Amino acid sequence: MICSSRDRVVDGWARPRSEPLREWFGLGLARALTIILAARDVDVPHHIRERFTHCDDLELLQIWIYEAATADCVDDLFRPCPNALETNGTSRQPH
Repeated sequence: MICSSRDRVVDGWARPRSEPLREWFGLGLARALTIILAARDVDVPHHIRERFTHCDDLELLQIWIYEAATADCVDDLFRPCPNALETNGTSRQPH
């Protein structure tokens, strides 16, 4: 995995300002994520689908979509990337 490419995936993407629009956009990203994984024949357990649907971090959803493009299993989405840090120094990994 090339972390710098994954980190750049969110550059220039739309960042809705209103809360209803952010929620709608997030649901669309979550749906796109499940479609990509289904197309790759990756089994996605219900609790992981719920994690996608309830995630309110749009940048994290976009990173997961990027990872889904080459994922062989759902765990591939959650691999740590040593350079993937937020500006405050915390990991971008899901909680």
